[in-house]
Amino acid sequence: MIEPMSCCFKKSDLLLAVVAAAAGFYFFSSLAVLWPLADIDLHIEPSNLIAASRSFLESRGFDLTGYKARSRLTVNEDALDFLEIVWGLERTRQEIKKGLPVFHHTVFFKRYGSPETFQVTVYPGVGVIGFYRNVRKDDPGGTITRDAARARARLCLEQLPGPKNAPLRETGYEKHGRPDRTDYTFTFEHLVAEHPRVALNTTVTVTGLSVTAVERTLDIPSDILEQKRRKRAREEFLIASGVAVAAAATVLVFLLFLRYLRQGGIRLGKAGRCVAVIFVLSCLTVLLQTAYMFMAWDPLWPWWIFIFRHVVFNSVGELLPLLLILLFIAAGDALDREEGWGRGESLWLLLSGKFFAPSVAIASGRGFLVGLICGGVMSGGMAVLRMTVPVRVSLQPLGFFFYAINSAVPSLSTLFFFLKIAFIEELGYRFFGGTWLLSKTSHKWLAVLAPAVLYGLLHTSMRFLPPEEPFWGRAAVLALVGCVWGWAFFKYDALTVVLSHFTADLFIFNWPRLASGRPDLVTAAVLTIMVPLIPAFLGGGVWLFRRAKHNR
Repeated sequence: MIEPMSCCFKKSDLLLAVVAAAAGFYFFSSLAVLWPLADIDLHIEPSNLIAASRSFLESRGFDLTGYKARSRLTVNEDALDFLEIVWGLERTRQEIKKGLPVFHHTVFFKRYGSPETFQVTVYPGVGVIGFYRNVRKDDPGGTITRDAARARARLCLEQLPGPKNAPLRETGYEKHGRPDRTDYTFTFEHLVAEHPRVALNTTVTVTGLSVTAVERTLDIPSDILEQKRRKRAREEFLIASGVAVAAAATVLVFLLFLRYLRQGGIRLGKAGRCVAVIFVLSCLTVLLQTAYMFMAWDPLWPWWIFIFRHVVFNSVGELLPLLLILLFIAAGDALDREEGWGRGESLWLLLSGKFFAPSVAIASGRGFLVGLICGGVMSGGMAVLRMTVPVRVSLQPLGFFFYAINSAVPSLSTLFFFLKIAFIEELGYRFFGGTWLLSKTSHKWLAVLAPAVLYGLLHTSMRFLPPEEPFWGRAAVLALVGCVWGWAFFKYDALTVVLSHFTADLFIFNWPRLASGRPDLVTAAVLTIMVPLIPAFLGGGVWLFRRAKHNR
C-alpha cells in the first residue's frame, strides 16, 4: 500500500533539495536587482481610484448618473526607455516617484446607450493629472475667443497637480470651427531638466465653453525613437531565426502525426484532454481581464452582446494554435511511447484527475525545487553578464506583469495564464522537441541544448525579462534556464518540467505583490506561489495516512 510512493523517491532528491534551497535563496535575494520596481503604488484599490475620479469629474460639472467604471494600470514604454537612457535607473525611479507621467492608472466611465464616455488619468501618490470627455463634432457648445479659451486652459492646469517649479511655455495651438461651436487645442511645454533635455508636453482641449481634455506626455527626442527602432531590428533578427526553426518543427510535427496516425500510434484522447485544459485556462484568463474588456466595450452595444462576441472571437482565434498544440502533444506522446521512455505518464495521470498518484505528487515536489534552481540559474546568468558586458535592466512592471495587476482576481489570473504557458512551452520544447532529438541523435546534450536555444531566441523581445541591454542577453539567459528544464525532463518527466516552469513564472510575476509590504498582498502572493505543491501535499498526506494505518 505504501511502497509505490517510496519507490518514486531517489537518493539524488536530497541533493536536489539542497541545491534548490541555495539557488532559491540566491534568486529571491536578487529579485529587486533583476526586476526593479517603480517606486509607486501599483496596487491601489480600483474602488478608491473610481471614487476619486468620479468626484473629480462631478466637481467639473459632468453628470455621471448611471455610469459604470473600471480602472487599468498602464505604462508608456517609450517614455520609460528614454528616461532610463538619459538618466539611468535610479534617477528615473526618483523622478517617476515625483510625478513624471510614465506609469499611471486610467479610469474609464461608460453608460449603456450613451456615446459620451470619460477617462481620468490618475498618477499614484499625486492624484488626477488628466482627463478626457469625448464630444461629438456636431454637439453644440458655444464660441469664445482664443484668449478666453487659453485662459480657461491655464486655469484648469492650475487646478490639477503637476509641475509647478517652472512656467508652462505655450508651443502651439489649433482652432477647429464646428457647426455650433469653436474648439481650441493648446500645447504647453514644461522643461523638467535641461542637460540632458527632458520636457513634459501638456495638451489641453477646449470644446466650446469648457475644457474637455488634458493629456500629459513626455517629449521623446526623435534620435531616441530611431535608436529604439535600430535596436528592434536586431531583436527581430533573433526572433525571426527562432520562428523559422519553429515553423520547420511544425512541418515535422505534422508529418510525424500523419505517420503515427496511419500506424495507429496516436492517442487523441490524452492529447485532446490536455488541449481542452489549455483552452479553458485561456478563456478564464481573458474573462478575468475585466478592465480591458470594459475599455474595449462600445456602450452603444448591450454588454451581453459585446461579451458574447468577445468570447466567440477569442475562442475562434484560439482554434488554429490549439490544433498545432494538439499535433505537438500527440506526436510527442507517440514518440515517448515508441521509445518506451514513459516520460508523459505522470502528466496523463494528473490530467485524469489523479492528484493523489505517487508519481504526480513526486513530480509536484521536484518541479517546485527545479523551479527554484531555474531562478538561481537566471540570477547567475545575469551575474556573469554583468561581469563581462555593460548590462541595463528596466523598471517594472512591464508586459505579462499586467495580467495580474489589472485582473479582477490577480491570483487566479496569474495561475490560469502561467499554467497555460507552462503546458504549451514545455510540451512543445521538451516533450516533443527534446524527445524527437534524442530519438534521432542519441545525444542527450543536443536534445537539451537545441530546444533551450530556440526557447531563448523566441523570448528575445520580452522586455519584462532581464536584461534590457544587451539585446542578445535575454536570449542567452533564457537559454540557460531552458537547459535546466531540458535536464529535468530527461532526468525526471514531462510533468516535472511543466510544474517547474509554472513555479518559476509564479516566483517572477508575484514579485510586485511580494514587494508591496502589504500583509494581505504578500499572503496572497505566497499562497499563489505554493499552488504547484498541492499534488505533493495531497499525495504526501495520503501516503502518510496509509503508512500510519499500515503500522497499527
